[in-house]
Amino acid sequence: MELNDLMMQEAQASKEKAKRNLALAIVLVASVVLLAVFAYHSFEGWDWFTSVYFATSTITTVGYGDVTPKTEAGRVFTVFFIWFGVAIGFYALYSISRYASTRAEERFNKILARLQRKK
Repeated sequence: MELNDLMMQEAQASKEKAKRNLALAIVLVASVVLLAVFAYHSFEGWDWFTSVYFATSTITTVGYGDVTPKTEAGRVFTVFFIWFGVAIGFYALYSISRYASTRAEERFNKILARLQRKK
């Protein structure tokens, strides 16, 4: 087996792993945001739109400050939501960048293989 073939196989395996990690990250982000939406709707009595708005602005670390939890349960939940939500958000960003870099590596290896065949 040629070096190019090995590089292509390794790049393909890396791409598949990155794709699985990206899917996991999307599921985690969606799950955490949904949990937060239900929690704020329950703890704070907010409507669904306000709950989605607050959860989204919190997990993205924007935090406009126009809506804030007033109950103790809502505030305690927010502390944990920030820690876990931001961590999962960063994992999602990492997964996106890793997937993009594996795709670029795969394209580079294909171009390199074509150039070497022309020699």
